[in-house]
Amino acid sequence: MLEIKKITKIYKTEGFKQTALDKVSVNFRRHEFASILGPSGSGKTTFLNIIGGLDEYTTGDLIINNVSTKNYSDRDWDSYRNHRVGFVFQSYNLITHQTILKNVELALTLSGISKEERKERAIKALKDVGLERHVNKKPNQLSGGQMQRVAIARALVNDPEIILADEPTGALDSETSIQIMKILKDISKEKLVIMVTHNPDLAKEYSSRIINIKDGKIISDSNPFDGKENLEEDTKKKTSKTKMSFLTALSLSFNNLMTKKGRTILVSVAGSIGIIGIALILAVSTGFQNYVDSIQEDTLTSYPLSIMQESSDITGVLLSMRSGEKSGVDGEKVKEQQYITSMLSNISTNDLKSFKQYLKDNYNKVKNDLSNVSYNYSIDPNIYTIDATNKLAKLNPSNLFSSMMGDNSLMQSYSSMASIFSKMVDNKNEIESDYDLLKGRWPEKYNEMIIVLSEKNSISDLLVYSLGLRDTDELTNMVTKIMSGESVNINNEPKTFTYDDLLNVDLRLILPSDTYKYNSKYDVYEDMSSDNDYMEKLYNKALKLKIVGIVSPKGGKTTMALNPGVNYTSSLIDYIIDYSKDTDVVKKQLKNSEIDVFSGNRFDSKKNNFDFEFKDLVKVDNKKLQSAFNININENDLEKQTKKYMEEISNSITTDITPAKNLFNDNLSKLANELFYNINNEFSLNDTLTLTENLLEKDTNKELISNMEQEYIIPAETYKTTYKSLLKGLLDSYITAYNSYMKTLNPNYEIDEENPKAVLVNELKDTVLSSYLNSAPIIKTSETMASVMTETKMKKDILTKIGDLTSNISKSFATSLNIDQDKIASAFTLNFSKDELARVVNAMMNKTETTQKSNLISLGYQDKEEPTFISFYFNSFDGKEHFLSFIEEYNKNVPEEKEINYSDTTGILMSSVKTIVNAVSYVLIAFVSISLVVSSIMIGVITYISVYERTKEIGILRAIGASKGNISSIFNAETFIIGFLSGLFGIGISYILIPIINTILHHYTGNIPLSASLEITHALILVGLAIILTLIGGLIPARAASKKDPVEALRSE
Repeated sequence: MLEIKKITKIYKTEGFKQTALDKVSVNFRRHEFASILGPSGSGKTTFLNIIGGLDEYTTGDLIINNVSTKNYSDRDWDSYRNHRVGFVFQSYNLITHQTILKNVELALTLSGISKEERKERAIKALKDVGLERHVNKKPNQLSGGQMQRVAIARALVNDPEIILADEPTGALDSETSIQIMKILKDISKEKLVIMVTHNPDLAKEYSSRIINIKDGKIISDSNPFDGKENLEEDTKKKTSKTKMSFLTALSLSFNNLMTKKGRTILVSVAGSIGIIGIALILAVSTGFQNYVDSIQEDTLTSYPLSIMQESSDITGVLLSMRSGEKSGVDGEKVKEQQYITSMLSNISTNDLKSFKQYLKDNYNKVKNDLSNVSYNYSIDPNIYTIDATNKLAKLNPSNLFSSMMGDNSLMQSYSSMASIFSKMVDNKNEIESDYDLLKGRWPEKYNEMIIVLSEKNSISDLLVYSLGLRDTDELTNMVTKIMSGESVNINNEPKTFTYDDLLNVDLRLILPSDTYKYNSKYDVYEDMSSDNDYMEKLYNKALKLKIVGIVSPKGGKTTMALNPGVNYTSSLIDYIIDYSKDTDVVKKQLKNSEIDVFSGNRFDSKKNNFDFEFKDLVKVDNKKLQSAFNININENDLEKQTKKYMEEISNSITTDITPAKNLFNDNLSKLANELFYNINNEFSLNDTLTLTENLLEKDTNKELISNMEQEYIIPAETYKTTYKSLLKGLLDSYITAYNSYMKTLNPNYEIDEENPKAVLVNELKDTVLSSYLNSAPIIKTSETMASVMTETKMKKDILTKIGDLTSNISKSFATSLNIDQDKIASAFTLNFSKDELARVVNAMMNKTETTQKSNLISLGYQDKEEPTFISFYFNSFDGKEHFLSFIEEYNKNVPEEKEINYSDTTGILMSSVKTIVNAVSYVLIAFVSISLVVSSIMIGVITYISVYERTKEIGILRAIGASKGNISSIFNAETFIIGFLSGLFGIGISYILIPIINTILHHYTGNIPLSASLEITHALILVGLAIILTLIGGLIPARAASKKDPVEALRSE
């Protein structure tokens, strides 16, 4: 039962009050057909809207089944409209983009009815009004009467208690109106039907009660009701809160959008512009990241992580030089940036012996990360062969250049750089997939090796010479002429070799300890490596090394896991160490850590056992000497005189090479700085020899070299040749460093491979100069040169003293008669051959600083538990990161002085490149994101337009019980669909554009495998981003839609 108690409705507009209803009271029966009549503006529709819960009353009360509605919430009113009231409007108020069936189902949807039951009940309701054959039609496909019957079916489908009809026949012809009125009258037999109409005839004919309203008051009631009625049946009906699933909201919005396909597509495409920009940036960035990752994958085997005994942070210095850190001073002041001193101060020594033991004890923690661990020692195998000229040649450590230049110290210092022999990776499984086996097999035994060719059918001339397959004198003569400034015509025709030719090369291993011979008289070990006869005997007995295979990198592979040349296994080094350990000389050196077994001197130079007297050098035959003079010689006087001179000779013998070394280094530094100072323009590799020659032809520099010649009795041409070679090497090193430096700054920087060029960069120049002058080869060269200078000067002084001694002896006998000069000469004989004397003197002089460890290494022995460096090869980058954490864990558990330091140069450089790419990508994405903001604003505006266009629909939905949240969900669903479409369009267009972008990239990058690619994860994220941004853009319009007055919404067109 419905009761209206003194309801008043007042509309307030800008201070104006309009009373629509004035204390209206009326009761309605549970089953009756009541018609409300009255002139326009009398309050009929307001009365109907208040009963239907669409409009709020100002005062009074609306009582439903004895329940007051004064305290109804919005949800209560929504539930009331959905379950207890059904509306039939004059203009039908059907949702045009939904089918007839969907329009009728909508009220059931809000009630939470299942899909199957909804469909069943909706079809029954349509059948009851005679429209069961039109369920799939749209409203615009029906007549007016049919649409009104759909409206009635919609009002009845949820079995409400009250049917409210607002001018249900106002838009219909007479015949159709009668049909509608009959339907309503039939409904009134079971429900309360309240109809507002202007047609009194229809009202009188079909209504059971007529109520007249005028000026907001009831003026007559044909069949009043006192409110006494059995309500037991009414109170049994239960209601629930209305709800609309997001899928329903999506369906409503999708059907609405489909009525405006063109606009929807244009809005979606416009919204996708920002997504396209971000997607393409991500695609290019991902392509670059993938390219860097592929390079890093190659570096896993080509560039392992190596931990050295001595470590310095060179990478940090290079990065700090590039960072452009501000000096902190202004004006005309400059502040020193201590790059080199910082690097040198950070040089540390790693305790690899302890770390190796720790690794062995905890190997299970990292075994899945590592593909191989290589322990490397300072032992270099002595490999010899008989070359094309049938002479014994040492191939490793390489003396190819030193043999060409004789005693040239520069070539000797660089001899190790020319070696074509290197140790291969232990785990062949890691490299076999990157190389083609051209002939033979991979090494298995310690004396087996493999040749690595850069290309399948190509071999370098250096490898040919180094294997003795060409006459090394050819190369010797060419280099000699070039070093002397002569032009060389090279007319050699390239030779062709079969794989069998290479496999049959005869190589022998001569153990380092075997090249030393013990001298029991002076308790020293003589170096016999320069004695050809001795070395040939060793060669004939030496271990044969077999080349068992030939490989080359597979096509498309840029791996450097194996160095081109000849590669041997780590077991060969193990063999050398094990053999050397059992030799007498190694045992003796191991036993005595203070004495140098080569010279017999102490390592600390506190007191040397140098006791070399004249009688050791010269043997005097007194009888021959007496017979030569035919007089009696006073032997004591002669011995005293001789001893005096020998003491002077002994005092002139020195092992201190420091003065000569300082002079040589100082002059080298002066020349190097002057060389750089004279270079003002770009120069190339072809210019370096000319630049050095011009420098040495200056008068001041000629004088400098001349002074060295006078003091140390070495020809000026020797100094000139040595300095010329060193300075040229300095310029070559600078050109290499400059091009590497430019390549790191700009990956697209092109290097002239035939004739590289460079310009002076002060910071780089200073770094290269310092590194070059302090490099091991230069230090070795200066020490060797200083040794030769000291030795030459000492020999001159000794010969001078011996000459003086001979002169004085001759003078003492000048007055004697019958002097037999031949007998005098034969009375003095040397105790050594020339070669023996040189070896003994060289051994006892010990010109270079040595230690027990360096001596053992030169003898082919090193403690296996204390490697020189350890190389770690990884299965993946994650494995590498985990291993670095393993090192950090080790460092936390040891004292600071035992911490392991390393420089992961490759990793840092690759990480820097990726960081730069990411930074650029983020900046570009930030710029492109502006278009996303604009798109969101645009979508917000479009949603506002959609709200305006769907105002009538909002009213309809509110009338059948939709809550404000349901209305908001509908428009959120619409923005969701637009966002989803924008994302799909953006991703789809991006995938179309990516091949075009790749074509452009390949055009400008050449053979670099750089291809843009958009990962599916990124694509999905971008679709999600598009949805989120459009949802944000549509929040305000959706909220505005939910706040619309349903009465006003229903009046809109």
